[in-house]
Amino acid sequence: MRFRLPKPDYRARFLLMGFGLILFFWMGLEDNGTLTVSILGAVLATALICYQSLKRYGGAEQEFSPLHFFSLSLVFGAGLGAAASIATVLLMFFKTAWHGHEFPDYPPELMRDMLLRLPAWALAGGLIALGSALLFWALKLEQG
Repeated sequence: MRFRLPKPDYRARFLLMGFGLILFFWMGLEDNGTLTVSILGAVLATALICYQSLKRYGGAEQEFSPLHFFSLSLVFGAGLGAAASIATVLLMFFKTAWHGHEFPDYPPELMRDMLLRLPAWALAGGLIALGSALLFWALKLEQG
């Protein structure tokens, strides 16, 4: 199968800047829940990795065999899942350092536990990407 990855244009940079503003706003809030920081970490990792990947590999038409396409999707998704865990811990660390409370928003034990979830997040990211690749492949075959 042949397809072309798009090159990111100016709109992608504006989306990244908008997400940066959301992060800046969130850093000022007194929020110590793990759901919000997990979502922000996953979006941050996905946005940065996808932007850099499209910037580097976009524009050229690629030929992929089914095995190469699915294995590349699996590895890419696993990398995104692992990066999401790391980005979440980094956001926790910077928010704790930014606020400087006597009792931190995110204690070191919570950050450690979030890093211990890295293999599970990598597996989840890989399976989500593989499922998306299978769906994409099936829809592409259906269209002709």
